[in-house]
Amino acid sequence: MSNLPTDHAVDTTSHHQKIDSYLADLKSQKRYRVSKTIENLSIDFCSNDYLNLRRSSKLKTKVLSHVQHTSMGSGASRLLGGGDPHILELEHYFAAWKQAQTATFFSSGYLANLAVVSALHEVDAEFFSDELIHASMIDGLRLSQANKKIYPHLDFATLDEQLSESSSSVKVVLSESVFSMDGDLVAIDQLVQVCRKHQALLVLDEAHAIGVFGLKGSGMSSRVRGFDDLITINPCGKAIGISGALVCGPEWMQEMMLNASRSLIYTTSPSPWLAVAVRCSVGQIKQMEVERLILQENISYVRDELGLKKVKGGASAIVPLIVGSNENALDLQNYLNARGMYVAAVRPPTVAQGTSRLRIVLHAGHTRPQLQKLCSSIKQFFEDRYEFQKPNIHH
Repeated sequence: MSNLPTDHAVDTTSHHQKIDSYLADLKSQKRYRVSKTIENLSIDFCSNDYLNLRRSSKLKTKVLSHVQHTSMGSGASRLLGGGDPHILELEHYFAAWKQAQTATFFSSGYLANLAVVSALHEVDAEFFSDELIHASMIDGLRLSQANKKIYPHLDFATLDEQLSESSSSVKVVLSESVFSMDGDLVAIDQLVQVCRKHQALLVLDEAHAIGVFGLKGSGMSSRVRGFDDLITINPCGKAIGISGALVCGPEWMQEMMLNASRSLIYTTSPSPWLAVAVRCSVGQIKQMEVERLILQENISYVRDELGLKKVKGGASAIVPLIVGSNENALDLQNYLNARGMYVAAVRPPTVAQGTSRLRIVLHAGHTRPQLQKLCSSIKQFFEDRYEFQKPNIHH
């Protein structure tokens, strides 16, 4: 028999009121978010599917031919037998592509970033992070309560000063190679030079570089030579067109994660089917030089049409149109959506207050008429509503 009192009803009014109030505040600030699906009739300028692989019939056929006799699930965590042979095969194949000693497969880029930061925290590392690093890296720092310093976006002079002042024996720099909201590229050679000077480890999130930049699409890290203290996080849900992520780096990094990363130790290993799909996709990506060239042509066309300045070292497929207020971003999003183009507005807290934007993502499969429609519609929007001004891009 229950020992709970029966003469008092549970009052749920308070927590319902607080939840309703929280959601109402988000709506009033134009920050309320909902899950969305890209309609088949819309032109996709939103997803990170840079090479159009997630719907590739060629890739689907290849994957299906390889998984017929493969277990759907790994059955256990990595330390309890979940290291399926197909996962190990992918890791060896991916490490070779990235010119790294090891690769470790995770279910998502978020878990991978948590794993790297938490493992390095175990040796009392001090972290130095670009102010615009991905939320998963930030959460890794917060959850581990790591000793950290933040340097202004791409400000390597400040980073150099911070590293000079550090007395830590383990220094770790956190950056992205292509930043997910601004779309700008890190000056990888300059960043590595600073890390070498101070004997600092470099953790580089290659989420938006994989498949698009580097030798056979292997990312911007392929430009780095003779630097053994490089660790890369390589999510597979963007240009690779699947999901999951691989952490590549020295052998000791894999050992550290297997022994100290809760997001690896205490979760079931990814599906072997997923490993097979990523393996097949990477094999296809290596051969997609033509598609990479087309993508760069599309990027140049859109940037030229919108009057965006040239960027030293090239530009990414992410084109942020910063319009300031949440209302402006939502208005432009709805304007384009109504004309058959799916583009997403990005608002705080994902970006800083006052920098709400449309995050336009370009693909190798976009046709010139589609790009013309996008650019002309954006121009028309501003001409109709405001005195047209070139968007503010932080490059």
